[in-house]
Amino acid sequence: MLRLHRVPGMDDVVPTCPQVLKMATEDGAATTPYAGHIGTLEPGRAADLVLLSWRQIAHPYLDPQTAVVDAVVQRAKTAGVAMVMVAGEVVVRDGASRGSTARRLSRSWPRPPGRPQARGGTSRRLSREVFPVVKRFYDGWLDESARQPFYRPSSRS
Repeated sequence: MLRLHRVPGMDDVVPTCPQVLKMATEDGAATTPYAGHIGTLEPGRAADLVLLSWRQIAHPYLDPQTAVVDAVVQRAKTAGVAMVMVAGEVVVRDGASRGSTARRLSRSWPRPPGRPQARGGTSRRLSREVFPVVKRFYDGWLDESARQPFYRPSSRS
């Protein structure tokens, strides 16, 4: 993800590792119905935790001057997951799942907090109201003649 989100061109302008971590946590949470309840470690918010093996991250060598966030974002692998905790309950320890993780997750967050789940009600009505606005926003988005290429050497024109 770090290298994918960059400005096209010859410069190596990429988000910083702290920015990528924020995108994956706080900013990612902001795109969900749980925005006010997840995304940051604060009192009163729900928190799922993933503990990573520092040995896996630092192996075979990691410069002591490397920031922890940089090391985690650039070097952590799924094989280094030591434990996963969901809603205060350990669901994975040393790579082994504890029961049906998906079933436990669905029970812990069956619907957005504080919002009733109406069949065909609020969510569907909202999507019908929002769709025309989104459609107008993207109208002409793919019209190639309406814009110049962002980065000409990689363009077809």
